[in-house]
Amino acid sequence: ELTYLEQIEQQIALVKTFAETALSEAIKRRHAREVARLETCRKAHLLRLEKTVRDDCDLSQRLDLLTSIKGIGLRSALCLIIRLPELGHASRAEIAALAGVAPYDDDSGKYHGRRRIQGGRERLRKSLFMCAFTATRHNPDLAAFYTRLRQSGKEHLCAVIAVARKLIVLANTILFRKTEWTPQHRKN
Repeated sequence: ELTYLEQIEQQIALVKTFAETALSEAIKRRHAREVARLETCRKAHLLRLEKTVRDDCDLSQRLDLLTSIKGIGLRSALCLIIRLPELGHASRAEIAALAGVAPYDDDSGKYHGRRRIQGGRERLRKSLFMCAFTATRHNPDLAAFYTRLRQSGKEHLCAVIAVARKLIVLANTILFRKTEWTPQHRKN
C-alpha cells in the first residue's frame, strides 16, 4: 500500500517534469490535468492508508504520538509506522542503523577517514530526510541543533543527517515512553 503511494508520488514528479519541458500549451494543459488526477488519487490512497492504521488501536496511538513531533506529518508518520515496526522497541543505535542514519567510521590502522552513513531502509531514509528538512525550520529544538552544527562548521548535508538521526531517536523515545512530544524551547 505505501509503496503504491510512493509510486503515485513518483509519477506526479515525472509528469511535472514533462510539463516543464513541454513546448505546446495543449500538452502543458494535458500534463496539468494528469497531475491533478494523480494528486486526487494520492490523497484518496493516503486517506485509505490512514483509515487502515486508525482501525488498529495501537497503531492509531503510535500515529498520534509521531505526528505530535513538529517536522513529522501524516505521510511521514505512516511511513515510519509501516517501514520501521521496531520503532519504540529498539535501542537508539539500532533504530539509527535500521533507518540508515548511523555514522560508521572509515578507519584502518593509523588512517582515520570521514564517518559515513550506509545501509538501512532506503525508502524510510528518504522520508526521514524530508522530515529533517522540515524540522530544521519548524521544530524549535531541532532547528537550534541544526544552527549550532552549522555554526560549528558542519556542512549542510552533514547537519541535516545529524538532525535526521536525532529525529528518529526522538521518535523512538516518544513511542517507548508513550508520551507526546513537548518542545524544550518554549516561546515567550
